[in-house]
Amino acid sequence: MAIIEAIQQCRPTISYSVLVQKISAVDFTPDDLRLPRLLEEITIEEYKAGRGMLTVVVVHNDGDLLPGIGFFHLARRLGYDVKDRKSFWITEIEKVKNYWLSVNPSRYPSK
Repeated sequence: MAIIEAIQQCRPTISYSVLVQKISAVDFTPDDLRLPRLLEEITIEEYKAGRGMLTVVVVHNDGDLLPGIGFFHLARRLGYDVKDRKSFWITEIEKVKNYWLSVNPSRYPSK
C-alpha cells in the first residue's frame, strides 16, 4: 500500500496527488469525492487494529501541508482531542510511523 510504503521509506508524508497516482485499482483524482470515503475506511480499520490513524500521513500538497478537514472530523468521532490540530497531527504521525517502522526494522539503518 502506498501509504505504508511512504512511511517505511522514511518519507514523513504523501500528498493526495501522489497517493492517487499510486492507486491502480481505481482511477482517482486528488479531488475525487470517493477518495475521502476510502481514506476513512482505511483509517477506521487501522484504528480498530490499534495501529493509529494510518492516513495521518496523507496531506495537502500546498497550504497547511496537513491532512484534510475530514481527517480531523473523523479523529474527533474516534474520540481524539483535535483542538490543536498541528499538535494532534504530530503526535499521531509519530505513533503511526513508529508502528510501521517496527514491523521490519532490519530494512532501516540504526540512528
